[in-house]
Amino acid sequence: MNDTRNLHMVSVVLRNLDDLVAVFTYKSKDGAVTNRAVSPYKLIGQHSFMGLCLLRGEVRTFLLASCEDMKIGLACDFLACQSHQIE
Repeated sequence: MNDTRNLHMVSVVLRNLDDLVAVFTYKSKDGAVTNRAVSPYKLIGQHSFMGLCLLRGEVRTFLLASCEDMKIGLACDFLACQSHQIE
């Protein structure tokens, strides 16, 4: 079931917020399809989650059933990350 898989992936990202984001295609209730990269911060039951959409710069609520092709991405691919190297 896609909801279970997506719930697991969001849970993994929540445990690694500094390094990971959820990347997926989202289908809204009006049928619009958009690509999203989200830093989740709260699960809402087992069917949705809240997070910061890094592509839109807005906090949104996402239904897990409406997320397709969810993958775990590196936060540095979507944020301006500073190098942690000491010179």
